[in-house]
This record gives sequence, C-alpha cells and structure tokens, in this order.
Amino acid sequence: MQNQEKKPEEGQKPEQEQKPQSTPQQTKKERPEECVVCNKSLKKRWYYREGDYYCGKSCWKKAKKSKEKSGTESEKTNEAK
Repeated sequence: MQNQEKKPEEGQKPEQEQKPQSTPQQTKKERPEECVVCNKSLKKRWYYREGDYYCGKSCWKKAKKSKEKSGTESEKTNEAK
C-alpha cells in the first residue's frame, strides 16, 4: 500500500499539525555545595533554616545574629534621618 497524504479541498482549512505541549520548566532551588556562613562542604550533613543551607546549628545561629544585628542598624539609620 502506498502512503498518500490527504489534501484538503478548496474552502477547507488544512489540519494543523499538533505540537507536543511544552511544559514550563519549574525553577527549583538547588541545594548549594557549601555552607552560607563558613563555606564548609555540605556533602553528608546539612541544616536547612529560613531558606538557606548551613553546615550545622551553630552556623545558622551566627547567620541569624548577623541578620538581626544588620536589621537593627538599618532601623537606627532610618530613625536618624
């Protein structure tokens, strides 16, 4: 048997080829290889808090203190203005 393509008659629209629907790629935040605070390797253990990865609870506490400190300093500068 021969493969024959069907040609649309005059006045009819040709069938559109259906393209596979492209799924939107989700930007998934990947886990970094190093601690945010001390840059230690996070290969075996990691500690995830407040959207960041740390090597342990002590580094998380250091980061938390530094964020609080920088937050209070920025508030003081805003009050002085």
